[in-house]
Amino acid sequence: KINTMQFGDGYEQSSPEGIDNLLIKINLKFDNRDEREAAAILHFLDQGNAVESFVYRAPAPYSSRRLFICRSWDSTFVFHDNHSISASFEEVAS
Repeated sequence: KINTMQFGDGYEQSSPEGIDNLLIKINLKFDNRDEREAAAILHFLDQGNAVESFVYRAPAPYSSRRLFICRSWDSTFVFHDNHSISASFEEVAS
């Protein structure tokens, strides 16, 4: 989050809001998952109820364990024993 102040003559000044202002958002897709694996992923997301944070190792270039929350996800039944799950992970300040 960035705070921006506008001054006269088109001049503006921007500054970060708070001390943890560089939090990342990652959109993940879990494709070609069988029934059991899809159920496990959805169970995990459902249990978090879009409010509980969890530790996740973000993919490159972040590649570090960070604290995330998943507020939205979607599941698609492709065909027998093949599911696709999309999820949006948002980093939370620790």
